[in-house]
Amino acid sequence: FRRARFERRLGFRIESKTLGQSKAVLAGASLPQTHPFRYFRELKKILQEETAAASLRRLKQWSAFRLFGEAQDFDPEAAIRLDKKWETSRLALAGRFTGEIWLPRLLALTARFSLPVLEKFGRDVHLTKAEMLAMRQSRQGPEIARLLSGQRKKSEIYRGLIRFSPAALVYFRLRAAAGDAVKKLNWFLAKPGTPALKLNGADLQKYGFAAGKEIGRVMDDLFDAKIDGIVKTVAEEQAFVRERLKRAI
Repeated sequence: FRRARFERRLGFRIESKTLGQSKAVLAGASLPQTHPFRYFRELKKILQEETAAASLRRLKQWSAFRLFGEAQDFDPEAAIRLDKKWETSRLALAGRFTGEIWLPRLLALTARFSLPVLEKFGRDVHLTKAEMLAMRQSRQGPEIARLLSGQRKKSEIYRGLIRFSPAALVYFRLRAAAGDAVKKLNWFLAKPGTPALKLNGADLQKYGFAAGKEIGRVMDDLFDAKIDGIVKTVAEEQAFVRERLKRAI
């Protein structure tokens, strides 16, 4: 793994003798007995590199993914295709996605894993809870497609997508064909955080709402109106709340 990484990063050329030794070890019936976490630590460093695509090709040539025990499931070409789209899309996705591209690359690399194999892989290489969540959510393509289909308000899209890991959404965005779904994902991912309301529950009580579930419903509706661009200023938030109070009386 280190040979593949430094060969591409530093522009080295591996000597034929060394290359032959690497291939012989990896092609042998008896592979080195090392914990998968150690291999993954090196693979992660490769996925963090600008030259990740070339290094992944080299690992594929060497059959290095056999070291994880599920070589037939790894898909380096999918990660490489994802990488090409990342180069042209990174600026558009730089709002909500503050992580590194290595995780979306990993999602592509392991896309052919069955769910049991995916779970075992996550345990073996000590993925964090957040990373494992992104791995599981990367399998929810049909649900993402449903959320992005048809004419939906921005607030509907926001509430549907907010529960997904940004890394999983970047993965879906880079795999999606050009079209309306891409535009919607671009809109969501470009937003750096949660829209902030000026009013809160205490303010609504001052307007005359009784404490309880009704305030929660009004705040939810006000939040949706903010996302949909119906209210933008404090005055418009206040007008929205007054109108709701009239309807409640």
